[in-house]
Amino acid sequence: MRKELVCIQVIILLGQGIAFSQDTVEPGGTDLGFSLGVAEYQMRENALNNIRHRGTLASGGISYERIGEISRQKVEFYLIFSTLKSRYDPDKSSFAANPSLTYRYARKVRNINQELSLFLGGITGLDMHHEWFDNWDDSHLYWLTAYYLGIDGILTYRNSRDSELFLEIATPVVALISRPPERFLYKVANPKFSWVVDELHSNLRLTSVHEHFVFNINLGYTFRYSRRFTQRLYWRFSYTSNSVPYSKDLTILTHVFGAGFVF
Repeated sequence: MRKELVCIQVIILLGQGIAFSQDTVEPGGTDLGFSLGVAEYQMRENALNNIRHRGTLASGGISYERIGEISRQKVEFYLIFSTLKSRYDPDKSSFAANPSLTYRYARKVRNINQELSLFLGGITGLDMHHEWFDNWDDSHLYWLTAYYLGIDGILTYRNSRDSELFLEIATPVVALISRPPERFLYKVANPKFSWVVDELHSNLRLTSVHEHFVFNINLGYTFRYSRRFTQRLYWRFSYTSNSVPYSKDLTILTHVFGAGFVF
């Protein structure tokens, strides 16, 4: 019951943040966008072993943005998928998936000069990491589930109406975390979808940066080449370190280079 109550509280906080931002944001343009990229995924899952697994494959996402003169909102679903290999299994028979859903609201706090502006605000969402290692055990699914609330900052450089360079930095402050137990026994997996969903939300723990530290960077350049379409080139970097006491440490590092279209 306690787990369900905490989940409801997180959802209520998310809804209150969206309602507040909609009441305070000034009229502005709305844009729907999609993106595709090449992602590198590196991780050490100590619930399995202390070996680094890595791989390079694909990523993509869809977003909805509202950009005004003094505030910015964005809802985004993004997915990274990669095969994994290590020095002991170079055949890439394992894989990782990283779906995430985020909502960000930032408000302008300062015009540094005519071209530079600083926006500060908050971010909330769901970040999930799923790994499956074919050659190591009975093909368990390993995971990190994180519902979080955090802070977000955006620095923009605009020297014309049709182009913009931006740097966004975000980090969770509080998070609701689920991880596999420290002793993850073999042959306990159940292929039923309901069992998998329940496991991905088992042992939920409310924690902060001392046990769940995430640092996200999004660097991009947006330019308009027609009246209807805007193109975006971007680099996304994410570092995750998780050490909840009932599980073993997990470290994840991702790089994504990609392009997107906004219309």
